[in-house]
Order: sequence, then C-alpha cells, then structure tokens
Amino acid sequence: MSSIKIVFTLPFILNLAAASEQPPLAPGEVRTYDDIHGVIESLQPDESFAVIYHEEIPGFLEAMAAVLRAKDSHEFDGLKPGDGISFRLHLTRENGWIDAVKVVETIPADDSSDA
Repeated sequence: MSSIKIVFTLPFILNLAAASEQPPLAPGEVRTYDDIHGVIESLQPDESFAVIYHEEIPGFLEAMAAVLRAKDSHEFDGLKPGDGISFRLHLTRENGWIDAVKVVETIPADDSSDA
C-alpha cells in the first residue's frame, strides 16, 4: 500500500494561523509556541530549513509535515533525518521560524556490519 505525504510551506502555515482559534496577530506581535515535538524528515541546512513532521499544536495546527525555517542554520547542526526533536515556533503576520532545536530521540546509525 502506498501513501501520499503532503508537506506544507510557511506561507500556507501563516494563512492557517490567520484562521486559527487564536486571535489575529497584531502588527509587530510575535506568537511563540514552546516545546513542540517532531521528527526530521529532511534537512537543507545550507538554506536554513528542514521538513519536520510535528505533533498537533493545540488551537493552531493539526499534526503535519511542514517546511520550517530557522533564523540560524546552526540550529540543525548534528541533526539527521529520523531524529526526534523539540523546538519553539515563532510567528509574526509575515514570517515564521523555529529555534531552540534539541534532539530528544536519535535513530541509530545504519550498521551493516551485523550481517
């Protein structure tokens, strides 16, 4: 059985934020969601973004895969696809980014020497 995975981008997420249960963001306001958990699906550290499948953010977003950008590409240092992480998500009316990325569960390296 095959499955289709949909990845949402930041502009789409910002539109969802406008339609969320939260009050609209005022100009200059930054809304922060702390301690979000997810799994790295792919990384583009040279461009400071990653595809992350994250848990539901109550009152804001359902669990989904999303392209999330970090202000500092070093947030992704040492990470690899499959790592479980926690992070903070910050949103303004025009922008969004993640920071405080921490590994909470790592996947073991592929060790083919056990064969």
